[in-house]
Amino acid sequence: MSLMKPELIDVALDEYKRLPLLQRIRLQATDWAERGLGSPSAAPLFYVIKIAAWLLLGGWIAVASSGLGSLWDYHDWWAEPIVYQKLLLWAILWEALSIGAASGPAMFHFWPPMAGVFHWVRPGTVRRPPWGGKIPLTSGDRRTIVDVILYLAVLATLVAGLAMKGVESAELTAVLPDADDGVLPTLAFAMPMVALVLLGARDQVPFLAARADQYLPLLLFGVVLGPVNFMIAAKCLIVVVWMGAAIAKIGPHFSYVIGPMMSSTPYMVFPKINRLFYRDARNDLNPSRVSHLIGHGLGTVVEIVAPLLLLFAVDPVLAAIGAVMIMGMHVFITSTIPLAVPIEWNIHFLVITPLLFFGFPAWDGFGVGDLSSPWVALFIALVVLPLPILGNLRPDIVSFLFAMRQYSGNWATTMWAFGPNALRRLYDEFPAATGNQEDVLAKLYGEEAAVKLLEKAIAFRSMHSQGRAMLSLLVRELGDDLEKYTLREGENICGWALGWNFGDGHLHGPHFMHTVQKHMNYAPGEVVAVCVESQPIHRATQRYKVVDLALGVIEEGTFRVRDAVSTQPWLPDGPIPFSPDAPYRNRALVSERERVSRKERI
Repeated sequence: MSLMKPELIDVALDEYKRLPLLQRIRLQATDWAERGLGSPSAAPLFYVIKIAAWLLLGGWIAVASSGLGSLWDYHDWWAEPIVYQKLLLWAILWEALSIGAASGPAMFHFWPPMAGVFHWVRPGTVRRPPWGGKIPLTSGDRRTIVDVILYLAVLATLVAGLAMKGVESAELTAVLPDADDGVLPTLAFAMPMVALVLLGARDQVPFLAARADQYLPLLLFGVVLGPVNFMIAAKCLIVVVWMGAAIAKIGPHFSYVIGPMMSSTPYMVFPKINRLFYRDARNDLNPSRVSHLIGHGLGTVVEIVAPLLLLFAVDPVLAAIGAVMIMGMHVFITSTIPLAVPIEWNIHFLVITPLLFFGFPAWDGFGVGDLSSPWVALFIALVVLPLPILGNLRPDIVSFLFAMRQYSGNWATTMWAFGPNALRRLYDEFPAATGNQEDVLAKLYGEEAAVKLLEKAIAFRSMHSQGRAMLSLLVRELGDDLEKYTLREGENICGWALGWNFGDGHLHGPHFMHTVQKHMNYAPGEVVAVCVESQPIHRATQRYKVVDLALGVIEEGTFRVRDAVSTQPWLPDGPIPFSPDAPYRNRALVSERERVSRKERI
C-alpha cells in the first residue's frame, strides 16, 4: 500500500468504464472485502493526530482553566466534577467545529478535511430546517446572516463556559468534602443550550454535528439539576446510549457491518485474514460466523451487560469488570477507524467511563438510589427515554442519532442516479462552500482514483442490507438505461452539499432532493434517487421511496429484510422483490415521466 496514494483495483480505467455496473460493483465489493477502501496508508495518521489533539488540548483546558494544576497530576483533578463538565463543553465545541465525526478521508472529506464549518459561516449555502421548515420563522433553505450568528453564538457560549471558574456547592461538599473547585455555574450550561436549540430550529445539520443527541440532555441537566443529581443523570444518559446501541444491533443488519469495517481497518493488511469475515470473499460476501460472533458476542452482549454493571453495581470489582468490557469495546472501535469516524465520541466515552463511574462511584453517594427524589428520577427518564423508544418504533420521524441506533447497520440511506452532465451541473451550480469530492480526488490522485473510489462507496453500501435494496430499486426502475447514469452515494452528495454527513439518511432524503431540484430544475428522468428507511424494531420490513427529482416521489412501499440480506451486493439473481403501496403510487406522475422519451431524458 502506498504511503500517499490510494490503492485501486487493478483494471485499466477505460476497460473499467466499459464493464456493466453490476460487474463493477462485484469487483469493487470483493476488493473491499480483501483490502478495504484502499485509502493511502498515511490516512490513519490524520485520525491519530486528532485523537492526540482532543485528549491533550481538551484535558489541558479542562484542568488548567479550573485552577487544578497540571494535567499530569491526575490526583489533583480526578474527582472534580468541574473537569467532567468542562470536558462536556469541549466535546461539543470540537464536534460543532466539524473537526470530529465525519471528518477526513474516511468520509471523503479530503480537502478541507473538516468541511462543515466552512458551510455554516457562509451565508447563501444550503441549510436543512427541521420538519421541512414548518416551524414559524424557520422556512427557507438558504443560510442567512441570522443562521451564521446563531452558529457563532454556539461556539462563543461554549468557549465562554470553558473559561468560567467554578462556584462552591454545599450539596457537593456534603458528598465530596475534598472537591476543591466546585462546579460550573448554571450559566455555563444555559447559554450553549439555548444557542444550540435556536440553531437547531433553523438548521438540522450543525445541530446534529454538535452531537445534540448526546450532549443537549446533559446541558439541560446542568441547568436544572444540582451537582450530585447531575453526575448521576450523566451516568444514566451514557448507559441509555450504550444500551440503545445494543438494542439496535439485535437483528440481521449488524453482522453485515463487521466485515466491511474490519476489512478497512488500518492494521488488517493481510487479505487472508480479511476473508475470515465473509462466507466466501470472492463469491459470497454475507457475514461469516466470525462476523456474527464479533457483532453479537463482543458487541451486543457487551453493550447490554457492561452498562448495567456500571450503573447498578455497588461492588467496585463488578463495576471494574463492566468498565474493562465497555472500555475495551471503545478501544477496539477506535482502532478500526470506521467510516463516519465517530472517533472523538469513542475517546470521550473512553475517558469519562473511569472518571464518572469511579471518580463518582455508586457506592460513595453517586448511585441511582442517591437521587434526591423520585421526581428527579422521573425527570431524567422523561428526558432520555422517549426519543429512543419512538425512534425504534417510528424511525422515519426521528434521527437515528436521537434514537440511539448508532452504527448498527440499520439506518436510513439514499442512492442517486445522475444522467449525463447532471452531476457536473450540480457540482458547478449548487451553492456549496467547498470543492466536490470528485474534483478534489482527481486533483490529488488523478481521474482514475476519483472514478474508482467514488464508485467503491456504492459497492460498500451494497455490502450492507439496505444498499442491496437501493441498487435493486434502481435496476428495476431504470432497466438497461442504468448503464448511462452515474451513481452516487447520498452520503457523498450530502457531505459536499451540506458540509457534513454522518449516516443520517434523512439529511439527504426527499426534502433535500426537493431543495436540489429548486436550484437545478432537472428534467424528468435526469436524476432519479431511491430512499430506504431503517427497519422498525417491531417489523420484518423496511420502507422505500423512489424519487424523480423533477416529479417528486413516484412510488413508496416495503421490502422484506430477509430478501435484502440473502442476496449479494451485485444482485446475481436480479433485483429483490418490492411491495408498492397502491395509494402512494402517483400513476399520473409516472405516466408523465414515461411519456418523456428515454432519449430526451438522458
